[in-house]
Amino acid sequence: MKLGFLGAVPLLVAGALILHAQSGVSRVESSKLVLIEQAGMFFDSSREDPPAEAKLYWADATLGMIRRSALSGKGIETLVEGIETPYGVAFDIGAQDLLWTSSGAETVQKLHLASGKVRTLATSFEEPYAIDISTDSEAIYYSAIGNTVYLMHYDIATGQESSVALFEFAEPGPIHGLALDQANNLLYVGDANGRMVHRLDLSNNSAERLIHTDTETIAEPLPGLGEPVMAN
Repeated sequence: MKLGFLGAVPLLVAGALILHAQSGVSRVESSKLVLIEQAGMFFDSSREDPPAEAKLYWADATLGMIRRSALSGKGIETLVEGIETPYGVAFDIGAQDLLWTSSGAETVQKLHLASGKVRTLATSFEEPYAIDISTDSEAIYYSAIGNTVYLMHYDIATGQESSVALFEFAEPGPIHGLALDQANNLLYVGDANGRMVHRLDLSNNSAERLIHTDTETIAEPLPGLGEPVMAN
């Protein structure tokens, strides 16, 4: 099953408010992440009345960019460009990385916030979402069936097969997509819409839910400038 989420992923109307009043409290909409930098480290901040120094992070699907701005929507920065229809931005606090799914390229990419380094991860959006890490003597791969992630082994010499269940996705709907950061021994697990919403630390099989966007914004260009309208 190929990646095809544009019809399934809800898109916000252009020009929708980033912040809105809710009983006197400013709340950031779910199309944005709210992060704050402290002593060179990034942390997620509350959507409910976030501090003034926090910043917004989001995917601009139309322009193919990952962007950042002040809470007001001013001071827009482009962190990454040239992406094929990005969506589903997530934050891995342990790795200090932003992740997103590129619908057009059918890959998952990540940005290290401090260094600005962008990497494309080994990704599969084809059932059973197999990611191959085989050796000369053994076929080894990660896969997902239903809502469970497995590590599969096949001994080429003996023909013996084995599988180990690593992670069971407790939320409604099946897993859709896996992405492997082999350098850091991390496996990311996609929800039904292909957003990487869980991180599996392969060194100890511990799972962590990542904060992530629930909707994506298509920005409306300002006349003649090609910049999105950010309502205050």
